[in-house]
Amino acid sequence: MTIRVSDNVSAACLRCQMTMPEGKGGLEAVPQTIGRVRRIFDVNADPSDIASVLGCDSALLPLIKRMPGLRLSGAFDPFDSAVRVIVGQQISVVGATMVIGTMADRAGGLSPMAFLSMNDDDFPTPAARAGTIRALAEQVLGGEVKFLVGSDSLRGSLLAIRGIGPWTADYVSMRAASNPDVFLATDLGVKKRAQKLFGFDGEVDLRTRAEAWRPYGGYVVVHLSLND
Repeated sequence: MTIRVSDNVSAACLRCQMTMPEGKGGLEAVPQTIGRVRRIFDVNADPSDIASVLGCDSALLPLIKRMPGLRLSGAFDPFDSAVRVIVGQQISVVGATMVIGTMADRAGGLSPMAFLSMNDDDFPTPAARAGTIRALAEQVLGGEVKFLVGSDSLRGSLLAIRGIGPWTADYVSMRAASNPDVFLATDLGVKKRAQKLFGFDGEVDLRTRAEAWRPYGGYVVVHLSLND
């Protein structure tokens, strides 16, 4: 199946085109594929409700007005997305992209089964990080980790895996599980922009203020990331 998504400016919407192979199998994949595309582009969001909640914060209101209807982008493949976040810890985006490409070539894909079939020497990462990826793959296959949309339990499941800390668990929950009720209070970029906008960047103070943004803290993260 081939999927193409383009911006239909004249109709203020996205246009999704799917080219499917002949046979029953292609049609059966349509509902799941549509669901994934909707998750990537946050189609189910209610911009008016998000604006009404976040707009109550006077410091955020100018950002909301500047970019009305801002969406929280998700992931087509949650496991793939989680692995990319784990690999990207403490290395550059370029470096992480190269590592992911190498792993995909050696494993024949980025699925849990593909990673579990790899030898330790096949991972172009430190041994500890390879162990984290293996543990995640095992728990996804075993059902201990479930990337349910909007899941509140995913964070705890991820934190139970050695090598996954609070920032990684929060980011994966926000992106891979499309949970909008996540605010990255420990993210350095968020803290830097929060200092500029609110006048403080302490984690406790940020989390306290973020209580008023629930359940849309993830959208604040996006707004702050675009507010240089």
